[in-house]
Amino acid sequence: MPKPLPMKQLSFRLMKGRATESAIAVNATGSGEAVLVDGDSNLLIYDVETAKRLLMMLYNTHATRHSTIKVWGALKHANLTYTSADILAGKRWDQIGSDIDLDAGVCVMEWLDGEGYDYIALSGVSDADSTTIDLALTGVA
Repeated sequence: MPKPLPMKQLSFRLMKGRATESAIAVNATGSGEAVLVDGDSNLLIYDVETAKRLLMMLYNTHATRHSTIKVWGALKHANLTYTSADILAGKRWDQIGSDIDLDAGVCVMEWLDGEGYDYIALSGVSDADSTTIDLALTGVA
């Protein structure tokens, strides 16, 4: 069994919270979809238990590569796992909303309904070589 990547949990336990990450790696199509990680290879999993609404801003920093991003949500559970493979397989994780198409050099803002989920994670794949995106996430209680 592969060793899970370390997890970076960002909390929204205050009335309002914000998390930003830059240069998040997105795998190339040939490498397959992967849960997004920060520069230290920590899975980006956010604790959104107290956030009712989430505003997510994604910016594709590459000039020519398109990326597809998915948002995943999970409830607290004793058997919840935090591995990329389990999130992508939907083991206690559900995709929230539709795929987000992120064209080259484009910034997209998405409102998410955080109610009913305790954690969210993002996955993505690029249409060519690996690329990076910047992420800003704001939670409103």
